[in-house]
Amino acid sequence: MENRLSSTLRRLLFFGLVFAYSPFITAAVPSNQPSVTTSGEPADATMSWSLSTADTDQYTPLYDTEDAISVELSISVDAASVGAERNLYLVVRAQDNWHMRDSEGRWLNWNGQVDALVPFTRKTLSETETVEVHSGGPLPPAEFAVYGGYEAEDGSVIYNQDPLTFIVFDTDNPTLHRFRNNVMLEGYLSEAMIAAYATDRPLPDTSVDDFSPAPISNSPISLTNTQEQGVDEADLIKSDGVHFYQFGYCGSSTNTYFRSCLFTYAIEEQPASNRLLNEVGIPGESTVEGIYLLNQLGEGLSDMVVTVGGDTINDYVAFGFLGPVPIWEEPRYWSNGTSEVNLFRLDSADAPSHERTLSFDGAMISSRVIGNTLYLVTRYTPYIDGLDQYADYTGQFQHNRTLLESATLSQFVNPPILVPA
Repeated sequence: MENRLSSTLRRLLFFGLVFAYSPFITAAVPSNQPSVTTSGEPADATMSWSLSTADTDQYTPLYDTEDAISVELSISVDAASVGAERNLYLVVRAQDNWHMRDSEGRWLNWNGQVDALVPFTRKTLSETETVEVHSGGPLPPAEFAVYGGYEAEDGSVIYNQDPLTFIVFDTDNPTLHRFRNNVMLEGYLSEAMIAAYATDRPLPDTSVDDFSPAPISNSPISLTNTQEQGVDEADLIKSDGVHFYQFGYCGSSTNTYFRSCLFTYAIEEQPASNRLLNEVGIPGESTVEGIYLLNQLGEGLSDMVVTVGGDTINDYVAFGFLGPVPIWEEPRYWSNGTSEVNLFRLDSADAPSHERTLSFDGAMISSRVIGNTLYLVTRYTPYIDGLDQYADYTGQFQHNRTLLESATLSQFVNPPILVPA
């Protein structure tokens, strides 16, 4: 029973990351990247990438299948190779498949072995070589990691140690994106952080659409007034028709330690009334914002109440000493905050038992339940030591760019909590 419940909990939770990024024409991709040889030695060459689109409403480094994308590589060739006739190579990983470009411009499957590489051209190298990787057309949906390089004096291949990474979504089938590997996630975070802290460009339009609620069910027990049929939203009260569950401030003196409690009530038909069954403290550090009731988890599994909340107020404007301050467009305001999920088993409605508390970096923006899957959308801006969060005012763009281009994934996903000034 315990193993089945743990498995259900793992299937229950699915999280989408909402990251603050800015519109662009040319993406903030890493420039002057160091290079290495396939024999494992550092090389004197450097690689610079250009990734652009004509769509000025685009966001970095995300595209869709309708966007016309151009990718260009500029290579500063090492001194020993200038003036020598050498092979040039292009390699791309799309999802989990490797491809190499041949002399006719085709992308052929590649097995990952250096001795199987096919050059796309052979020429006498200049001090700077510019390579057109992709010119102006749409690309299929995939995670892309692009490498470029040339033949070294000793016959090895000199290439960019860190790939150019970007993501193309399927316009006709938009879904939440799961990163397939650490390289893609690191590239995404690095490029988006560069756009936020190392690029002088206008902020995006973050207006919110106005949604109309869906019709209320004709059930004798009032359900949540949801915006979309089949998509449940967190609410103050949930009911299964026999009991209802509510969160609120604790009333019992034995639970004064907790800020919020989960109350369970029995619904009485004659006369129409409700009867309090229990009051259970909700642990954790964050404020509960709503609850869900999951009551079709499978044979032998208990119903569950799930609470969601956070410790950061998510709004477009904060009111400070000098009056209202817009915060939604400012990434530095989102470098702290925690979201929390509490899981309660309903083996008995009389005595809900707390299963566990799950805590995540990032302020909770919203949540939904579809079927028995909880979708939790949070907003979080990583912070690394030395980053100037006020570069808009101090002009420290180049300092931030240099810092972010060399940052590793562990620095982005394990940052200290920073309280913005």
